[in-house]
Amino acid sequence: MIYRVKVIANTSKEIVEKKSEDKFLISVKEKAEQGSANMRVKELLAKELGVEMKRVFLVRGKTRPNKIFEIKE
Repeated sequence: MIYRVKVIANTSKEIVEKKSEDKFLISVKEKAEQGSANMRVKELLAKELGVEMKRVFLVRGKTRPNKIFEIKE
């Protein structure tokens, strides 16, 4: 399954907001440096969807706020 995620990095609170079946808005405390924000987004998305983190892959948007993640079976 493919999920579109808008990420806001370097915030005071971590928030996961489901906009639709395949769209999320995720705010993280980590800065957008050296992949730390992406890693935290991956953790939060896995937790929200109830899957193991090793099944969540960043497909597109490594350096952009709009990202596409895929959940592999």
